Amino acid sequence: MLPWWRRGRWISLGALTAALLLVLVVGLLLLGPAQRSIRIPLSAVTIGKVERGVYHDIIPLTGEVVPHDTVDVDSSEGGRIERILAQAGDHVTAGQPLVELSNTALELDVLDREGRLVQSITESQSYATQLEQNRVTNKKALSQIDYDIVRLRRALERRETLVAEHLVSVESRDQIRDELDHDLLERPVQQEGNEHQRRCGAGSCPRSRRRSPSCSRIWW
Repeated sequence: MLPWWRRGRWISLGALTAALLLVLVVGLLLLGPAQRSIRIPLSAVTIGKVERGVYHDIIPLTGEVVPHDTVDVDSSEGGRIERILAQAGDHVTAGQPLVELSNTALELDVLDREGRLVQSITESQSYATQLEQNRVTNKKALSQIDYDIVRLRRALERRETLVAEHLVSVESRDQIRDELDHDLLERPVQQEGNEHQRRCGAGSCPRSRRRSPSCSRIWW
């Protein structure tokens, strides 16, 4: 058994050795190679100058984009949507078509109106043709009345001479005179009818484009 003074020397020497080992381990841990290092090629490294500025930190967020103003679009005529020309979120301009609608009732109404318009045009053309034919007929009728008046006057003069000589009967002379008087009375009526028809054809008749009793005379 060692004496007490040698026992303390060995204890001091053991403590010093343990301290040296601890320092060596700590030094190896601090000065040893870093385990988190990475090797990259030099061409992939960008070296820049450090400057003071504003640091922009972008944070992704999830949200919903809503319009600032909402305009409700309506149509004056309803129907079935045939094609959509603009989708939600598209930029549109004033007057740009958005959808194509089909309305069977409206199409039938348009076709009916077109048919009536064609019928009215046809009737107008037929009326104009008939008006021209009536004008020619009335002109011929007035010419015939003038011719009959001249012919009957000559015949009446001859009959007057023959009646004076008692060669023909008075009744035959009176018959010619009656025909002449009838033509003389009929001529202004026919002439008035022709003038009235001319005004109707020019558009001054109150109902110039429709047949009415006010525009009808002898050959109307």
